[in-house]
Amino acid sequence: MKFTLPWLKNHLETNAPLNEIAKNLTEIGLEVENITDPTSDLKDFIVAKIISVKKHPDADRLQLCEVDIGGEIKDVVCGATNARKNLLTIYAPIGSIIPKSNMEIKKVKIRGVESFGMLCSTEELNLSDDSEGIIEIGNNYEPGTKAITAFNSIEPVIEIAITPNRPDCLGVYGIARDLAAKGVGKLKEVKIKTINETEKTIPVFINSSGKTQFCNLFSGRLIEGITNNESPKWLRDRLEKIGLRSINAIVDVTNYITYDYGRPLHAYNADKIKGKIGAKLSKKGDKIKALDGKEYTLAKNNDPNHLHGGEGKALSRQVWKAESATDAQAVTFS
Repeated sequence: MKFTLPWLKNHLETNAPLNEIAKNLTEIGLEVENITDPTSDLKDFIVAKIISVKKHPDADRLQLCEVDIGGEIKDVVCGATNARKNLLTIYAPIGSIIPKSNMEIKKVKIRGVESFGMLCSTEELNLSDDSEGIIEIGNNYEPGTKAITAFNSIEPVIEIAITPNRPDCLGVYGIARDLAAKGVGKLKEVKIKTINETEKTIPVFINSSGKTQFCNLFSGRLIEGITNNESPKWLRDRLEKIGLRSINAIVDVTNYITYDYGRPLHAYNADKIKGKIGAKLSKKGDKIKALDGKEYTLAKNNDPNHLHGGEGKALSRQVWKAESATDAQAVTFS
């Protein structure tokens, strides 16, 4: 389970420093497996400006970049397709350690050409899981500026181990509640707005039967009149910092609630639901198309060890007669 320190403080009023919070988490049985603190990890990295780009003489996918790192020019071999003249990016100098891989940067020869340092992606700096290209930052920073000042939201990420008897801590709110009980801070009040409910807005699609005892109720809320745009930046940043890819507003909101309160949700286009829908144990060979556009072949029942068709988390249960959310109206399920 991953969460950022500011996310935790959305629910927990505390002045406790990061190391004290980590210590108390372990003491209450939520063992801290890892803490990623970009403030420390990025201390040696700097803003750099690419002043020229030319093709590598012996590699089609590599480019030779002249990089201004603040009063000094360095030659860097780069394989990113978005490396271009005048781009401001992040430079790892010789001797620095890449946070993602713990690799030390050294002067190396790449296909016969010397490279003095490295231009970085956000994934390599543990800032997100995006490995597509090097970082692109705004034009209001001078070459040589410390990288830490070029990012608006540097937040420590805490990863804890969850034992099977603690599903209440599979949400950030549950973790905050436990820390408050330990005396680390005060749990903030959750204010929930009242929503008018009707049989139309809260449909129950399937009741329990002998074949679906693992899911004895499958219900949802109908939400109409929405437009499925890109999520606001704060939401994209919050999800990406814990390793989730932002997809669109509807999907991101369901993921956010899942991680915030430990309430798994999914959304469907209500216009495409015909009749009753529900959940069932999968049969060997069943297929499901996921939000990443890939088709996955499922294993029998809930065995997560035999997923085929592409990379991704195991899909062990199948929802039938439903498709992913679009711009029209959506139904969310829990």
